[in-house]
This record gives sequence, structure tokens and C-alpha cells, in this order.
Amino acid sequence: MRKLALLLFLLLLAFGAGLAGRRVAGTIAPRSQVQVETVPVGAAVYLDGGFRGCAPVMIAGLEPGAHALRVTADGHQPQRQALDLRGDQRLQVKLEPIPAAALQVTSEPAGATVIVDGRSRGSTPLRVEGLAPGRHTVEVTRAGYASDEREVRLAAGGEEAIRATLQNRQVEIYRARLAKVPDDLAA
Repeated sequence: MRKLALLLFLLLLAFGAGLAGRRVAGTIAPRSQVQVETVPVGAAVYLDGGFRGCAPVMIAGLEPGAHALRVTADGHQPQRQALDLRGDQRLQVKLEPIPAAALQVTSEPAGATVIVDGRSRGSTPLRVEGLAPGRHTVEVTRAGYASDEREVRLAAGGEEAIRATLQNRQVEIYRARLAKVPDDLAA
């Protein structure tokens, strides 16, 4: 009877321990946790595809073994890292800034206002630095002239040049009036 009671006790103990942790070759593997700190602070941390918070963040209750970490922040290159958790770990992840782009704008006539993504940046000739890579709307405008608006795509670390030839509105008005005049009166 004692042997049966001891056997039942050991079975209950083993079953209860199996719920608390994962069994690995007859032993119980404790849960792991990882502390993720980033530069810059506040980067988004994803583990195994799920958002876990903004750094610094402690992620607890993890099973030991392989996990996939991804860290992202605006203006920085995302970083991916494979983790092999064996107990508690502390990670320091440094994200590299995405190189800014530049835009060189000239116009005829010079002295036109340059507006990038709705924000006035100065007058031509002008070099606009520190722009994020990607698409931008550029408008070149000057009183008395038709505006020149276009979209440009800037590469990381790259530079684009724009030359805007603005049309005098008075000339456009005269051309429109002459187009309405019959040919026999224009001669």
C-alpha cells in the first residue's frame, strides 16, 4: 500500500510539474524572460511576430529555445535577431539611422519659393537636406508665375536635382487671348 501511495504521489508531482514548465529529458525546463533595451529608446519590440511593447521592455514567461526578435523605430533600419533562450537574458539592440536624402532645387527665374511636402523650405537656388528617403511632393512657386509641382523619389543617402522653368502668367494670358482672336483679325 505504501508503494502504491508513493507511486501516486510521484505521478501527481510529475503531472503538476509538467504543467508548471516544459519537460526536457526527464527534467523540468523553467520559463525564460528577456529584457530588451534599445538605442534609440522607445523602439517597437516584436517577438515571434507579436508586438511586445516599446523598449525598454521585459518579456517574461517564454519557453526556452529558439525565438525571432524584430526591433523597429521611425528613421532607423529595422533589426532582426535570432534568439536561443536558455534562462534569463538581457539584450541591448542598437538601431542604425537611415541615411537622409537631399534635394537641390534651381529655377528660372531664381528666387522662387520651394515647398516640400507642404512646408516652405526657402528660395531658389536651394539645397534641402535631412529629408527621409521615399516620395516627396515639391512645389516651386513665385508671384506672377505659374507654379511647378512634381513628385520626386529620394533614395537613402542620395541627392536629386530639380530645375523648374516657371511660365510668366502674363505671357499665358496673352497667349490665351490671341488663341480666341480669329485668324483674320490677328494679321
